[in-house]
Amino acid sequence: MKIRVNSVSHKYKDKLALDDINVEFGKGIWGLLGPNGAGKTTLMQILVGIQKPTSGSIRLNGREIEELGGKYRQILGYLPQKFGYYEDLTVANYLRYVGGLKGINRAKVDSKIDELLKVLNIYEERDKKIRKLSGGMKQRVGIVQTMLNDPKILVLDEPTAGLDIEERRRFREYIVQESINKIIIISTHIVSDIEFISNHIAIINGGRIIDSGNTEELKRKMEGSVWEAIIPIDQLESTKANFLMTNYHNVTDCEISIRYVSGKMAIKNSQQVDPELSDYYLSMNQDQGSE
Repeated sequence: MKIRVNSVSHKYKDKLALDDINVEFGKGIWGLLGPNGAGKTTLMQILVGIQKPTSGSIRLNGREIEELGGKYRQILGYLPQKFGYYEDLTVANYLRYVGGLKGINRAKVDSKIDELLKVLNIYEERDKKIRKLSGGMKQRVGIVQTMLNDPKILVLDEPTAGLDIEERRRFREYIVQESINKIIIISTHIVSDIEFISNHIAIINGGRIIDSGNTEELKRKMEGSVWEAIIPIDQLESTKANFLMTNYHNVTDCEISIRYVSGKMAIKNSQQVDPELSDYYLSMNQDQGSE
């Protein structure tokens, strides 16, 4: 099973949101990594058929998704950044309603609801009205409704928004378990959401795929270019102006430890360190911004 994005471009009036996107998604977890406004959501909406591209096409196993119609939607699960819900319904009744829309029989949907609510640690809230839930709980309800029909293709747009650290961990574990024989596409601007679980990562900015590969392949492109150094805290702003700093933290009241990108040692007593995906991601985005 493969989804092929063929030369997809999309315009909103005079703004080019996507610029000749070509990418193929196969089974496994795919991370679509990029800053806000990069074009991730537009691509997601085109992948699920909510929007039509200005040019280009989306094909599943060689057939255009428009031609497949309902057959495509039956195997699809989609979580937008903001999903619709009836706030006065309880969690369980809302999910039963969604299950009905997806054509799942009542007996099956009830057992699936309970299973997913337990996995995402929200079972105790099943009889609460949705309007009484926290933002993170509502997001977990959104993830549950996406999974009810056991979709073969999952498209998740910023799925961990509002989730705390433990909830993110649970979500990642579940997605890894679900990824066998499925295509799972996760868009995010948070590197840690996909760094360790993705089989493949595509970095998008300015409506274009600017690079792709697995985590280790992308990190290797930064070998020999990431450094750590300790500098006086009063030099922080000037150092930020001259170098791409990917992280920093206080060491003492007067000193700060920085992590920076450079083709050679540029600050006295720097130590070369192993690159992380975030180093490469920030480097690529800086390059994109300077074009």
